[in-house]
Amino acid sequence: MPFLTLLAPSQRANVAAGKAHRTVIDWTVVMVRLVVRGFTRRRWILVGDGSYSCVRLGWECLSAQAGLISRLRLDACLFAPPSLVPSGRRGPKPQKGPPLAKLATRLEEARTYGTETTVQWYRGATKTRRLLSRVCLWHTPGWPPLPIR
Repeated sequence: MPFLTLLAPSQRANVAAGKAHRTVIDWTVVMVRLVVRGFTRRRWILVGDGSYSCVRLGWECLSAQAGLISRLRLDACLFAPPSLVPSGRRGPKPQKGPPLAKLATRLEEARTYGTETTVQWYRGATKTRRLLSRVCLWHTPGWPPLPIR
């Protein structure tokens, strides 16, 4: 249930008012920090559409002990976790493992290995769906890989 709203003016409105522009993600990060102040030591979930699917917001939610549910792009760069590095090996430790297949090509894997479950749908209807769940790392240049499910 929504409990906090914020007006996010457009860039054109901010320029006309002589204010610095903040994107929707910038305002969402501000709101996440406000909610964390009120929900100390309590887990909560932020649900948004595809525009909330960014690594920066994911890291902010992770540090705030919040879950982020958002639609991920089908061509997102997903990676396996890095393999264990033998102790004593010099150099930087790898942050990510080998690349995984794109989500668009994993449909057959979900049909084969997914768990069949019944979910509540609109207008009281139920539908049977196959779910495939895996923890992987989502990488965007400039940010450390984000663990996602």
